[in-house]
Amino acid sequence: MEAIFFRGSKSHIETIGSDLRIKVSTATNWLVVVFLSVWLFFWGIGEFAAVTILFGQLIPLPSVFRMPALDFGAGLGPIDIVGIFLFVWLIFWTLGGIQAARHLVRTVATTEVIEVNSAGISVGREIIGLVMPQQFGAEQISLLRPADPADLTYRTKSFGRGRGALAFDHGYDTVTFGEGLKPDEAQEILRVVKTRFPRYFEGGA
Repeated sequence: MEAIFFRGSKSHIETIGSDLRIKVSTATNWLVVVFLSVWLFFWGIGEFAAVTILFGQLIPLPSVFRMPALDFGAGLGPIDIVGIFLFVWLIFWTLGGIQAARHLVRTVATTEVIEVNSAGISVGREIIGLVMPQQFGAEQISLLRPADPADLTYRTKSFGRGRGALAFDHGYDTVTFGEGLKPDEAQEILRVVKTRFPRYFEGGA
């Protein structure tokens, strides 16, 4: 295994035979980490309170507002308007918490791992030594290139926080990655990839 290091950077390329593993390290945004941690703490309190109220164990509501005990074997029975509202609110509150937790993990996981081989390109983030990459098949990859403003739109599947330095088309989608790469680093990565996988730079069918 060989490695190419960039001077003054935490990014480097590892070559394993013809395969490439690119690691890009970026600084942790501690303001976002603190904000999301505090938000998730209060989110957890709200989640617990709402679930407990629905099960009638936390606050003894007046009978007109009280939810019946949830018996999934016998059905929910008559549900009052307050209970319906709380149930719907809880669904969206839970989804919001999941998204916030995912963003927190991605913010803390400051090492981006890109693997390029004949099967395709995978992009993921490393945290405590674990990487959960998303795979993109070689047959749908085209136009690997430096990312430009047109690539950083709401339609883009972006990894990191939407500031990827590299991009490629995958079917009808655009994928950006390599957050924090300097322009010369991005160009060097493209040069190394092109020597092994020139087809990823070709236009789509």
